Amino acid sequence: MFIIYENVPKFTDHHMKESVVRVHIVNLRDYIWKDDPANVVPTCTCPANRNLKDCCAGIMVALKQRPEFATWYGSSFLEKRELLSRRLRADLTAPSLYSFM
Repeated sequence: MFIIYENVPKFTDHHMKESVVRVHIVNLRDYIWKDDPANVVPTCTCPANRNLKDCCAGIMVALKQRPEFATWYGSSFLEKRELLSRRLRADLTAPSLYSFM
């Protein structure tokens, strides 16, 4: 478990009427650092992760604190499928769902 504080200034997005401190409580339990059915995606209490199942800044900061990060990260988190919820991933959708007659 990691607790991360993020300073969010006023108007960074259209919903911020005042500066706030966003608290991220990140759980990395059973995250195995690879795209595997046994992998458990990191979770966070922030709105981006709870609502969108997005990889938020809190998760990335927590991952960066781990020794595995240096050899795992590479150049971009966009290629890291193991950070995304498996039930929302298009690459794991059964092909029969999209077959047309």
